[in-house]
Amino acid sequence: WHYESFEGRTRIAADIAEQAGIRVAPAGSGTIRDEHEVQGLLTPIEGRHAKLAARFPGPIRSVNVGVGDRVGVGQTLATVESNLSLVPYAITSPIQGVVLSREAGVGELAGDKPLFEVADLSVLWVDLHLFGSGGQHITPGLPVVVTRLSDGISAHTTLERVLPATATASQSTVARAELENADGLWRPGAAVKARVTVAEDQVPLIVPLAALQRFRD
Repeated sequence: WHYESFEGRTRIAADIAEQAGIRVAPAGSGTIRDEHEVQGLLTPIEGRHAKLAARFPGPIRSVNVGVGDRVGVGQTLATVESNLSLVPYAITSPIQGVVLSREAGVGELAGDKPLFEVADLSVLWVDLHLFGSGGQHITPGLPVVVTRLSDGISAHTTLERVLPATATASQSTVARAELENADGLWRPGAAVKARVTVAEDQVPLIVPLAALQRFRD
C-alpha cells in the first residue's frame, strides 16, 4: 500500500463533485472587461415632464383623470372657474404621458400649487453616481448594463453625458444615460445598480474568477 500526497492538490470523486456543484470546463480565449459597479436613480427626462397649475385662481369644477391614467397632448385634466371672469377654463396636458400625481379635487380652490404632474415614461434617464477617483475613467459613449433591484432584470444602454456639477447631497459626479421603458416596469424614483465597462481586452487565455481559489496568500 502506497500513499502519495501533493500539497495544494486533492482528488474528488465524480459523484461527490457533482453533488457539490463543481463543474469542469476548458480554459480558452475570451474578453477581459474593466467594469465599474455603481448605484443609480431613474428620473423622468426634462422636457418630457410637466407640473400643471391653474392659470387663474378659482374653484375646481371637474376633474377628469387620476394617478396612473394615460393622457394625450391637449387632453383636459380638469376645469377651473376663474374668480375674475367666472368663466370655466380647461387645464390641459402639454405632453403625452402618464399622470404621476393629482392634487385637484372638485370644489377645492385652485391656486399657485401644481394640480397635476404628467410625464412621458417611454424613455427615462438613469443617473449614475460616481464617487472619488472612479469618476475620472467614466466618459460619454461607454456601454452600461442597468439592473432593476426589484426583479434582477437588466437592460443595455450607453452613457450619454457626465454632468458638469457635483451632486450636493452625495458629493458625487453624475453620469447620465437614456433607458428605454417600453414595458413601463422601469419606474421613476427607483434605485438601480449598473456596470459601466471602461475597457475591454481580448486575451488568449481566460479563467473565470469563480474558478480561482486562494492558497497561502
